Amino acid sequence: MKKIFEFFVFHAAAFVLAWLFYIVILQIGIFDFIKVYFYKTIVILIITGMILLITELILKHYWKKATFDYKDIILSFVVFMSINMVWLSTIVVSLDRSLSVFVLSYLAEENRSYSEEELNEVFQTIFIEKYEMLDRRFWEQLESGNIEEEGGGYKLTDRGEGLVDIFKAVGKIYKVDDRFINPNQ
Repeated sequence: MKKIFEFFVFHAAAFVLAWLFYIVILQIGIFDFIKVYFYKTIVILIITGMILLITELILKHYWKKATFDYKDIILSFVVFMSINMVWLSTIVVSLDRSLSVFVLSYLAEENRSYSEEELNEVFQTIFIEKYEMLDRRFWEQLESGNIEEEGGGYKLTDRGEGLVDIFKAVGKIYKVDDRFINPNQ
């Protein structure tokens, strides 16, 4: 029983400390030069995960009475990276870009009811125009290499075409609303 307790304490402590370190790095802003939020969070996650892994390996090497072994260290790293990747990609990044989050937050701040037309107007004037969300998404695609400038306009790159093919395949498998994947159909 003591061994199980130590196992959980080790993993919980490693996770919490690494997560706090991640948050500190994010809050300090040393990676704010990475403009695409998702990319920035992934870079910080990888760095934090590597620091966690290296720290645990050093601890294991120098602390002879350590109750954790190398497989615990690998498990700690994998659990930390996996949980945080899921959390980042499903929750945190959604906060950065989601129309749903915007609408719900807007309604929460205004504390009144809106007609559908009013919400459409709010979406257009604030989300699209004031916050420049379309421009931001467009810039992210340029930065990501999915589109490129050509002849005074923009076109999809080979990388972008591959990504769209993946979107279509995944969308078909998971039966998502394909109006966003096939907008001209």
